[in-house]
Amino acid sequence: MSSFRLLLLPVSWLYSLVLALRHFLYNTGVFKSHRNFGVPVICVGNLNLGGTGKTPFTEYLIRNLSATYTIGVVSRGYGRSTTGYLLADEHSTASTIGDEPLQLFSKNRIALAVCEDRTSGIRQLLHDRPEISLIILDDAFQHRKVSADVNILLSPWAEPFFSDHLLPAGNLRDIKSAAQRADMVVFTKTAPDAANREKILNRLPPKLAKNTWFSGINYLETRRPFALEIHQPLPENILVVTGIAKPEYLLDFAKSQSPQGIIGTLFFADHHKYTAADISKIASLFDTFATAGKVILTTEKDWVKLEPLLGSHTTRNHWAVAPIAFYVEHEDTFLASLSNKLAGNRE
Repeated sequence: MSSFRLLLLPVSWLYSLVLALRHFLYNTGVFKSHRNFGVPVICVGNLNLGGTGKTPFTEYLIRNLSATYTIGVVSRGYGRSTTGYLLADEHSTASTIGDEPLQLFSKNRIALAVCEDRTSGIRQLLHDRPEISLIILDDAFQHRKVSADVNILLSPWAEPFFSDHLLPAGNLRDIKSAAQRADMVVFTKTAPDAANREKILNRLPPKLAKNTWFSGINYLETRRPFALEIHQPLPENILVVTGIAKPEYLLDFAKSQSPQGIIGTLFFADHHKYTAADISKIASLFDTFATAGKVILTTEKDWVKLEPLLGSHTTRNHWAVAPIAFYVEHEDTFLASLSNKLAGNRE
């Protein structure tokens, strides 16, 4: 922790008291939590700020549960310019529903709605799409108004929640003890280090340790959306452009594809709203590299916001998108455990 953030610890302690009181009021029934929606509800969330892989994990759940359930997703729609309940459709944009919900909807074409009030959002989505048999709440662990059937807490392997501090001294947005509400804990972007896994499990309460899983992401074959060949190897010279919380993993992937060929990087803030001026800035940087066989590499989350701005832009054919796939170690056991919890918590 930096010296400056260390000075902010008293503020974090005061904030923790406020959050602890809020949880107490929910736990004792003073504040009401809603539960019986007629279908099971899975809540996906985290205690850390950003970069834990919630959207790829939600996609993972959709991919693995869609054979059993008709899935609906409710998200807040962070960064959107609209308010209230909105049902995603073919006219939705990152501005209307948020970049991550748009990514989920564009790739999976499931019933998806955004709403700040998750309770209202679930009820309205079930009214609009009565065929839904399972709701996934994206990024809602701290929203106590909904009492989900299964709470799944994600935590980054490199920055586990129990080693961090509450805002503003650290990067936690809720108190560490809130983790005890989780039915399952998934550590994301896990390194192949068995010794550290044991250390992590030893730091958790026994109930959580028994329901802890380790996961990672794999980058899939890159796409060249506007090129004649949609899938082709990356060239030797790569400009990495992204606005995500943890760009290091994309950069590592680019290096793995072309170890000596990273010609530049341009990192924006997480959930950055791209503009025409940004496209010009990217193009100007790209043009400074006087080399053949070059490409601009970005993520799917960025691409849903960048694509509408490109039109006939000079860089149009030079963009490449790196899709990712989430995986959980011992997947069959994990999915069986999730199914059992969904069934057991609704009895």
